[in-house]
Amino acid sequence: MSDATETISPRKKLEPKEFTVIKPSVSNASAKRLIDVTFSFLALLILAPSLFVLVAIIILLDSRGPVFFTQLRTGKNGQSFVCWKFRTMTSGEGEKNDHMLVVTKIGKFLRKSHIDELPQLWNVLKGEMSLVGPRPHMLSDTALFEKRVPEYHQRHAVLPGITGLAQVQGYFGHVADDDHLTERIRLDIEYVQTWTILGDMAILFKTIKMHV
Repeated sequence: MSDATETISPRKKLEPKEFTVIKPSVSNASAKRLIDVTFSFLALLILAPSLFVLVAIIILLDSRGPVFFTQLRTGKNGQSFVCWKFRTMTSGEGEKNDHMLVVTKIGKFLRKSHIDELPQLWNVLKGEMSLVGPRPHMLSDTALFEKRVPEYHQRHAVLPGITGLAQVQGYFGHVADDDHLTERIRLDIEYVQTWTILGDMAILFKTIKMHV
């Protein structure tokens, strides 16, 4: 149920570099947070009593278990937080046994359409995520990927996002190999080093266009 998978063989552990310190102007940082709060609040206000309720009913009819799935993910500055998603696998899924469980019928649709990610609007509203930023990885994936890419932790200099530069370039879902991982992290770091409000708007527009 993560955005990556442990299919990459480990190498000798490399010491991660220090977090890249991003100091955007106060106006840019405030504008980004204002957009996050406004959009996530309005989206939850509209979606919670309609789409969320419909999805919840279908999930409960499709399989036993809770409607939502929560999992610890790596956030800004490497701090973990509880990430929310609609449940897409059989009940009992977790970080260590993800690949032993079965994706439900409705879960396949929710994943393909990325509707399973919509509860993360709550994470955005709480300030744990942003609308745009590097996707948050499972803690086990973070431990694995930091061994593969020395600059990996630079992506944690900003809030993780529901969508990001890597995603609109086609990098989402499982990590297939080292080249896939390296390019995905490169795009994450590129976002960290170059983000702007207009850039975020462009990524949001591309994301919506991809899924409509």
